[in-house]
Amino acid sequence: MVTNDDGVQSEGMIALAKSIGRYAAVSIVGPDQPQSATALSLTFHKPLRVSRLKVDGLDCYAVSGSPGDSVMIGVNSLLPRRPDLVASGINYGDNVTFQDILASGTVAAALEASLMGIPAIAFSMEVPEETIFASGQTSAAQRQLSFTGRFQDSHPPDDD
Repeated sequence: MVTNDDGVQSEGMIALAKSIGRYAAVSIVGPDQPQSATALSLTFHKPLRVSRLKVDGLDCYAVSGSPGDSVMIGVNSLLPRRPDLVASGINYGDNVTFQDILASGTVAAALEASLMGIPAIAFSMEVPEETIFASGQTSAAQRQLSFTGRFQDSHPPDDD
């Protein structure tokens, strides 16, 4: 499952989904609009709405809530089975300070999945405002995924 905090229309999320799609089936579930700096917020006091749409040829679910809401609804209601991995991003901005990390909706989506027992990773990248995640940026997503795969290979999960 791919999600983020910039909304399902985000070029970064589409680039990440296409990159992961080279190796696995991908479901896209994300906020219907930007939700930056929402941290681990969840929606309890108003109805959440989900709509289906196509973005750059990919089927997406757009959730009227936070990135954490997107993960919860995706895992518990929308997807036919529990995802093997939740990848969140690619976030516009580097998320390198402690405050950035704690406030980041991109990081929060990965944390929410992790709290549900699903392996997760958040991708962030400092991107100039005028830049979009075109084919050159997709290669950046590929490099991030390659690093992730090498890290996983060298740090296998504990079998408790």
